[in-house]
Amino acid sequence: MLGQKGLTADSAGRERRKFPRLPVQIPVYFTSNSSHKHQSGLTRDISPHGLKIVARKGKMRMNDKVRFILPESRSVEQVQGISGRVVWTSAENDRLMSGVSLESRIEDVLSYLLLMSSSQDALLSSSFFQSILDSLPDASILLDSQLKIIAISSNQPLLPGDPSSFRGEKISEAPTIIKQLGGKGFDAKKAISECLFSGKSRCFSALPLKLGSKEYAEERYFNLDVRPLAAGPDKELILVQIKDVTVLCKLKEKIRERNQALWSQYKFMTMGHIVDELLEDIISPLSALVGRLDLLTMKMTSAHEAGGAATDEWLRELHIMDGLVEQITEYCTVAAKRREREKLGSLEKTISFNKLIDETLLVLKPKSSFREVNIHLKFRKDLPEFEGDYFDWLNALIALFQAIIKEMRSQAKKEISVVTDVEGDAVLLSVSHNARALKIPLERKMELGILEVLRDKYGVSIKISGSNGCQTITFLVKKGKD
Repeated sequence: MLGQKGLTADSAGRERRKFPRLPVQIPVYFTSNSSHKHQSGLTRDISPHGLKIVARKGKMRMNDKVRFILPESRSVEQVQGISGRVVWTSAENDRLMSGVSLESRIEDVLSYLLLMSSSQDALLSSSFFQSILDSLPDASILLDSQLKIIAISSNQPLLPGDPSSFRGEKISEAPTIIKQLGGKGFDAKKAISECLFSGKSRCFSALPLKLGSKEYAEERYFNLDVRPLAAGPDKELILVQIKDVTVLCKLKEKIRERNQALWSQYKFMTMGHIVDELLEDIISPLSALVGRLDLLTMKMTSAHEAGGAATDEWLRELHIMDGLVEQITEYCTVAAKRREREKLGSLEKTISFNKLIDETLLVLKPKSSFREVNIHLKFRKDLPEFEGDYFDWLNALIALFQAIIKEMRSQAKKEISVVTDVEGDAVLLSVSHNARALKIPLERKMELGILEVLRDKYGVSIKISGSNGCQTITFLVKKGKD
């Protein structure tokens, strides 16, 4: 089948019968599972989904994998390999007739048939191409070397009039949607011309097309594939395929908007967890401070009534209270500064893992649970930077460290090692710990969902190795600049 694999013999036959079978005789050369030697045959008819081939008896069998090849007299670079599968066979005197369901791309199949045809002009003028193009799910246009329309499928989107009436017209003059498509850096005529002269395919995704008035404007999106067909040394053809992807693009846009909303909520949730834990830590010194003030008041009152002085004791109490106030200030300052920076947005668009780890540890430092952890740092001094949003990464690492610390609560010895380095063309950050291993995949945990954001947004590779008591999480990201 053209682009359709995995069909049974019965379904392939039913699919083949949906379309007219054109009596075209073209010599073909092939190898099969039954015989790896080069064999020759002759097509009896051709449909958009397969070929009927007559070859020497006994050389092709049911379910054989068939690969069509070019004879040695022709350049193998002119066309890619064509493959198919035998779905039925029938004896015919001393020969064998076989139905072959094709599995290759349509442009490769057409190139092969054109190269093998003894009369390409006759093939081009027949209804063969029209039948092929009409059977394809996407709107298709076949152009000659002058960029004139040879054949045009009947399912053209937004085309005024009968598509067949535009045969012979130049693609730049025909009222197809190709010249109406927008998109940054897209020039339809230039793209088709480059494809013709370079012999290389050009593909454009989600090209917008605006319809209607300003008040009732509708935007649709199309993919455009421009592919060359090898039709011989002096015959060049271009196949243009147009696919309406409006529904897919709008779905992707909705998913993107939803992810942005979730990410925004996630950032607030991450900050909320940190603030909540800091507030819990603040309660203890605040309670101690209030108790000390009450005690000092009582002592001062007693001393005043007794007519004595206890200056040294008062100074000691004031010194303790000063330490408590300093501790509270540290908690609040870390949370307030980080929150202020997050609201304003980071001006840094290049990121260094070394600096990122330093700030992550600074944020976590006031937490009582973090103070019990031994942190071992091994930074590469000349570590390259990479492009990205600073707070995406800061939030991700804070979330990761918090998840690790949570698994360490019952351990007497708590160790975390952080290493930065370069591996090939990527910057490496690895975090190892001796806690209970985090479950894989990490992003399944709600608080680590941000790791999926890093994968999608920056193409980050996240590798996890080890088990309980010795687990390592490694981040690899492409270098942004040397």
